[in-house]
Amino acid sequence: MLEDFLAGLATQAAAAVDAGVLVLAPSTTATQDDDSGQVFYHGTSSFLGGPRDAEVAAANSNNYGSPPGFYLATDPATAVHFAAGAGNDPAVLQYYVTNTALTGLQQAGAVLGPVPGGPTSTMAFPGQQLYVPITAFPAFNGYLLNGRIILMGIHQ
Repeated sequence: MLEDFLAGLATQAAAAVDAGVLVLAPSTTATQDDDSGQVFYHGTSSFLGGPRDAEVAAANSNNYGSPPGFYLATDPATAVHFAAGAGNDPAVLQYYVTNTALTGLQQAGAVLGPVPGGPTSTMAFPGQQLYVPITAFPAFNGYLLNGRIILMGIHQ
């Protein structure tokens, strides 16, 4: 099963490169002074693992009444829920965000807090969400480039 996942990941990454999408592999050269962090998940209808684009985010604002931006969940089930509602080709992107990156994103306007709503009217979403507003995309992109945020995987 792991072999199938890795083969699928390699195929998706190659297709993304062919399509001109920036794909980042885990960095072994990133500085280790902030050696801890946490994993976040992003549910989407397409692989967009490269830099965040404010115009694309504004054009693809969601149907949930939230402001345009990039939303990551601490619980994979929450990301799966949003991926399933996002379109025909759902995927969940897995990111590792170092503590330094998380602090910097929060200083740039990102908010870590509860996920609004729930999958049903009587049930809350598990975990928390990290909302990265459009104004914080330059910081997010910088952390992607310097290895403090790492795209770890794509699950379809």
